[in-house]
Amino acid sequence: MRRAQVEKVDGRHVFVDGRWQTCIGNRLVRLGDCVWTDGRCVYGNEQEGGGSGVMTSGWVKGIPILIYHRFYLLAHEKIQRIGRNETIASMIHRKNHVAYFSAKEYVVDADMDSQGNLYAMSGTNGIEHIPAMPDDLGPQDFTITVRKNQEILHRFDVSPSYEQVKQECLALRNELSLLENDTYLPSLYGHFSCTNGYVDCDGHWSAWLLLESSGELQIYSQAAGVIKLYYIDDGNMHLLMDTRGKVVRGEPHIVRTKAYFDGIIGQKFPIHDGYYFTIHPHQPLWWRIGLPSVAVCTIFTPDNQAIFTGRFYMIPRFSILPLGKGRYLLDVNHRLLLAFEMVYRVAGLWEDMTHIAPGIYLLENGSLTLLLEGRNDAFRLRYLKDYRKWVHSIQGKDG
Repeated sequence: MRRAQVEKVDGRHVFVDGRWQTCIGNRLVRLGDCVWTDGRCVYGNEQEGGGSGVMTSGWVKGIPILIYHRFYLLAHEKIQRIGRNETIASMIHRKNHVAYFSAKEYVVDADMDSQGNLYAMSGTNGIEHIPAMPDDLGPQDFTITVRKNQEILHRFDVSPSYEQVKQECLALRNELSLLENDTYLPSLYGHFSCTNGYVDCDGHWSAWLLLESSGELQIYSQAAGVIKLYYIDDGNMHLLMDTRGKVVRGEPHIVRTKAYFDGIIGQKFPIHDGYYFTIHPHQPLWWRIGLPSVAVCTIFTPDNQAIFTGRFYMIPRFSILPLGKGRYLLDVNHRLLLAFEMVYRVAGLWEDMTHIAPGIYLLENGSLTLLLEGRNDAFRLRYLKDYRKWVHSIQGKDG
């Protein structure tokens, strides 16, 4: 971060250091103002008397961050890159305890108590082809599992719901009539995905589950598809969206979507340590074949005080660390449940809305200041007591 003088202003676009940059913060800057810039963004929340709104005296102890296999440390108002390890996909820490996870473990979320007991939820993610293709993964796990250390606390089987979606897709496909002179090539594709969720040290858990199936009769001629999105709360499944469609070459697409997002308005989605957020979908919701891409989320403190409202990419996940005096570090993240790219699409229906990108932000007075860009795979923003020892261990893994 460094000081610079504003040369031109066009709304929230500011010309500084010979290039246009985006202004973020709690006020618009003016021509001639001195601002702080990181080379891409201008921060318009500089306080009276000089000094950067980015810097705060709250976070002096070390906070580990993991972005794209790269380890960072936030300490003493500085961000330091300290190492890299391609085998580590995510991590969780508390006090002097640290645990790491590989990509093969499919860990969706994890938490750790003060004694170092590890609570982890692993999801499921895969694609199935019928008939099988040479590169198929073979038998796959259709369960969501919650563990305390190595002990299984909960195991939730999603295969019955997945089989139901496939059968509904098969019924749609069978409604299509064969076109003359076309080769009959029946196929069925399935996609199951649980890459986002929450677990705490009491064993409570929740997850987002996307189940999809599409089938063809002739390549690029006739196809049908079904997509269902569920929210699972301690084993209770809530259907949020049901989309199904058919396409026949030369005819208009037939797509029907039933949305049940009204059922989650007012639902408290846990963050951790008593913080939570709510979701309010945009109206109207514009969809391709898949999820709404952006929703309005409001973040609340444990005493139900709203501290921020903004547009986030679906499906969001957050971590938060209070710094005192109404300041917070906010980790904005998302593990998007990607909708399967079916052979049919709805032309012209696309939600073109800005959203807050993944990264570590300073939240102050309802405004965000970006500190570090990217998806953080350290599941909680927390201080690590003996961070120097941790830094030394990670630096030995630098690659």
